[in-house]
Parts: sequence; structure tokens; C-alpha cells
Amino acid sequence: MPMHLAFVDYMPAQILAGGGLVGVQNDLISKALHGQLAFLTNGRHYIVQIDRRPLSQVNPNTGLHKIQINIRWLIAHPAEAQIGEIVPAHTLRPDPKPGGVARFEATLKPQGWRFEPHPEGWQRMT
Repeated sequence: MPMHLAFVDYMPAQILAGGGLVGVQNDLISKALHGQLAFLTNGRHYIVQIDRRPLSQVNPNTGLHKIQINIRWLIAHPAEAQIGEIVPAHTLRPDPKPGGVARFEATLKPQGWRFEPHPEGWQRMT
């Protein structure tokens, strides 16, 4: 699953002024979705997972807390997947193939698309 990691170091007073931990994390999420992850609003359907990391201990050298979020995403529908992209496992089922090879061949286009198993779902190959 592709992942975007965002983190910032803040002084305790800055965290309070920014609305607490959740407020600062919301700001990081907003900046990511309007910046490097703006493509997630391109009209395709995505499954997005946002992992808010707990507040770190104060770094004794800098006096700062590290605030971090992880954002992961997958294409929600196989029909929108480009070659190399991964769709969730529950969206496709393997076709029976000789030799017990797990593979799904979709006929969404006349030439057909091929998805192969991936640890995070199905990856479009053609």
C-alpha cells in the first residue's frame, strides 16, 4: 500500500497553540492532502487510511516533540486501476487456472486486464 509520511517537530507551547495534538495532526493531514497527495482528489475512488501516531517524548537535545501521521491509499475500484496500481483484495476473486495459479483476468476492456496477487490485494499487470 503506498504511504505518505508527514512529521513536524513542535515545542509544547506550539502544540497547545495549534489546538493540541489532534489540531496539529489535522493541520498535517490538510497540508498533505492539498500538497503532495492532491492527486487523491483527481476524481478516482480511493480507500484512504490515516494513522495518527502518538505524541513522542520531548527530545532532550532540542526540547521538541515529534508529531507524525502516516497516510496510506489504494484504488477502490479495479476499473479505475492503472498498470502497477493495487486494488483491495475483496474487490476481485481469482479465476481457476491450471496448476492452481492464483490470478484474476478481468474483461473490463476487449483485450482484458490481468491482476496478480499482491500482499495488499491485487496488482494490475496489463
